[in-house]
Amino acid sequence: MLRLALQMRPAKAGRPVLLAARNAHKALLYAAALLDFDVQWLWPAPDAAGALCTCPVEPEALSSPLDELAAHLEKAAGTEHTSIGVSLPRVAWDREYPGLREKLEQVRALGVKDALLGNLGMFPIARELGFTLRGDFGLEIYNAQALKEYKRLGLQSATLSFELKLAQIRDLSKCLDTELITYGRLPLMLMENCIIRNRTGSCGCQNTNILTDRKGARFPVVSAPGCRNELLNSQKLFLADRAADYRRIGLWAQRLLFTTENPRECVQVAQRYLEQGSWTPNEYTRGLYYRDVE
Repeated sequence: MLRLALQMRPAKAGRPVLLAARNAHKALLYAAALLDFDVQWLWPAPDAAGALCTCPVEPEALSSPLDELAAHLEKAAGTEHTSIGVSLPRVAWDREYPGLREKLEQVRALGVKDALLGNLGMFPIARELGFTLRGDFGLEIYNAQALKEYKRLGLQSATLSFELKLAQIRDLSKCLDTELITYGRLPLMLMENCIIRNRTGSCGCQNTNILTDRKGARFPVVSAPGCRNELLNSQKLFLADRAADYRRIGLWAQRLLFTTENPRECVQVAQRYLEQGSWTPNEYTRGLYYRDVE
C-alpha cells in the first residue's frame, strides 16, 4: 500500500509523509524507512501545539466538577470535538448556594451549556442560568415513572441507577435519552465530615487516601465539594468486554467515570471502550448489572 501511495503521488510533491499512530506496527515503520517516507506521529504535543492530534483539555477536566471548572476557566471552551459540561455537587447546604451560583455564572458566561445534576435542589439555579439539565446517578432513577417526572422537570437526559440490572434497563420505557456508567470506581459513601482533616488536623484531599478493610481490600477516599469525602469502590467497574450486552438495551450514551486514574490510564480505558487495544484492570467488578441488590 505504501508503494502504491508512492507511485500515485503528484510529480512535484516533496518527500512522502506517513501519519502513524503510537501503536503502529513496526513492520509498517520499517517499510516506510525503506521507501524513504517521513513519519509524522499522531500524539498530543506537551504544549497542545505542534502535532496533528492535540487536545488542550486535561483528562481530569472532562468530568469537570464545578469547583475545578471555576478554577480553570480557560478549559471551559473545550475543543472542536469536545464539549465541556459542569458537574454540580450532590450535597450542599443552603449557605453554600451563593458561592455555587457565582461559580456557575462564571462558567456559563464562558459558554458551558450542560449541567449534570444529582440533587433536585440544584434544578432551579441551573435552570435559571440557562443550562441544559442532565440527570446524574444521584437522582436514583429506577423506573419509567421517574423518567417521566424528571422529563417534566426539564431534564434532557438522565443517568440510570447503577443498581439496576441490564435486563431491567432493557425493559424500561425510556421517554428521554438515558445513559449508564460502564466504567469506573462507583461511589459507596459521601461523608459530610472530612475524615482526613479529622485524623491528621490538616486537609490532604488533593491526594488519594486509602481505607483498608479487614479483608485487605483498599478503598480510595477522594475529595468532594464542600470539604467532604467520598468513599469509592475498591474495584473498578469494567464492561468493555461485554459491550454487546449494554449496546442492545436502548441506551443513548455510556459514561466512563474517571476518579483515581492518571492521564495514561484515561487514554488506555478510552481506547479499550473504542475497541482498540486490550487493556484490562487488574481487579474489576461487573457491578450489579448482572445480579440483584443483595
